Amino acid sequence: MGDFFTSVLNGTFDFNKLVSFFGGLLDQAKANAGIMGIWDSVMGVIGGFLPIILIALGVVELLFGRKFLGLQKFIMSAALGYCIGVLAIAPIINGMFTLSEMICGAVVAVVAAVLCKQVYAIALFGGVGIFTYVICYAGGLIPVALPTVGNQVLSLAAAGVLIFLVLILRKNFERLGLALLGAYLITYSIIHNYFDFTALVAGHEVIVNVVVTCAIGLLGFAFQYKRRKRY
Repeated sequence: MGDFFTSVLNGTFDFNKLVSFFGGLLDQAKANAGIMGIWDSVMGVIGGFLPIILIALGVVELLFGRKFLGLQKFIMSAALGYCIGVLAIAPIINGMFTLSEMICGAVVAVVAAVLCKQVYAIALFGGVGIFTYVICYAGGLIPVALPTVGNQVLSLAAAGVLIFLVLILRKNFERLGLALLGAYLITYSIIHNYFDFTALVAGHEVIVNVVVTCAIGLLGFAFQYKRRKRY
């Protein structure tokens, strides 16, 4: 974790490191019985209906995503807290005394759920800031024409500006993000389970998928924006 933030700050960040970082976390989660036991139990109940469930969730996200944002914050914070408790906190605690991973995960999940608004704010603004800085500095969006410190300052300024824009336009960013998420769930589920419409344009599947998802997402955003006074 420390190496990740250091590489971001110093401009030596490689997007492959980000993929590897989250890939490593995913591998840890897959190898942990406490996490996978719950996941397998859930999938055992809904696995057969998963495509339909994903499409239904996609429609809800597309048209009413922000209306249910509070519930989503609660659920996602609890899930994230449980994983952090199991993967990160439990090993530290077990170095001092023995405590079940699942109990530790449950405690952190409760704390994270109670503080879901704060967890969401940190994830949103922290993610936007880091991503913008990485794109501008490590990604080379700002030309390396100034001294290193100059590029860092400009990248930090760009990150600050975008965080400010997200802050004042937060509701619309949320509507757009949730609408695009809903559109993705719908198109992904249809393509992989019912009808692969991208096969009609062989060789351009990725572009068509992105265009269709964005088009549906923008329609969903327009619908949510029109009903913004209701939620």
